[in-house]
Amino acid sequence: MGNYWRPWGLLTWILNRLSIDQWNLIGSFSTEERGLKVLDILNSDRKLASYNLFFVKDPPSIFTSDTNAQLKKQKRDLKSLGLLDFTKIHEYELFDRHSKLVKGIQNILSSFDDNIIIDISALPKRFFFPIIRLAMEDRTKKNIIATYTRPNTYGQLLAQDPEPWSPIPLFGPTKYPEPKVRRIIIAIGFSPLGLPDFLEQGYDQGTVNLLLPFPPGPPNFNRNWEFIRRLEKNLPSDVAPDPIRIHPWDLPECFDRLVNISDMGNDYTLLAPYGPKTVSLAMCLFAELNGFPVYYTQPKEYYPFYSEGVAEEDGEPQVFAYCLRIDGQDLYLL
Repeated sequence: MGNYWRPWGLLTWILNRLSIDQWNLIGSFSTEERGLKVLDILNSDRKLASYNLFFVKDPPSIFTSDTNAQLKKQKRDLKSLGLLDFTKIHEYELFDRHSKLVKGIQNILSSFDDNIIIDISALPKRFFFPIIRLAMEDRTKKNIIATYTRPNTYGQLLAQDPEPWSPIPLFGPTKYPEPKVRRIIIAIGFSPLGLPDFLEQGYDQGTVNLLLPFPPGPPNFNRNWEFIRRLEKNLPSDVAPDPIRIHPWDLPECFDRLVNISDMGNDYTLLAPYGPKTVSLAMCLFAELNGFPVYYTQPKEYYPFYSEGVAEEDGEPQVFAYCLRIDGQDLYLL
């Protein structure tokens, strides 16, 4: 797990303790207000060197009208920050080819200097997993931070119409024939998005471990347990008896749990990131180190009111920053 201190905390607290004046940001342009908060903070603190935003376009749906209205509001917010530059907004279809996505990410990374912040707050896993992987593989980047902004509230409906169970881009099996899966680690979230149907079809490889965000706080507690209830009747018989409780925003703890559950990565493990973004980030880093596959049932449609606002405590926006690489040293290692 490496003998390194792995700093994390509120973004402003982290930035004030690093002797780096300017940062390049990879973020998102979406319907979510929180997706622009890191850009706002860096711009206000005069620490923004450059930025590029991924605009992930959903297929046409019953939500399209509301989505377009929300995007117009986000454009107004960007304009009020003095940052409405369409050359910095890169449009992709949700199911664009892997090769197109990889090339776009690499082009952005090559345009940046040493210091990068990757804001995963409003990026789909299908996009932020490859972004994190390609950034970590780029040894010219000396300092890499990931950020996550808590919203005020989540919508009752988040997404729908999931695709079949498949690997996230760049996180498919890397060995052929694929080794026998010893463990399946499922991060519990709000919606299983077709996962129970997949399990019902007889995917019974390996011991299943469930990661439960704790403390979730109401009403998230009920939604997490409803997720587990819907899985229970479809889970294989070889399931660890109790969910493993993890702090939803403590990236070092989440990562270390994955290392311990998998016997230091010796158990070939399949990862299923249905929980909080920070837990998904831990799975991304862990899978990248081990060459483990990450599977997901990607929804085709996201609700335009997926989240609202930005959470605050004592007047401080809850924007968390996680140092992944500092001065060329990777901090998340086995």
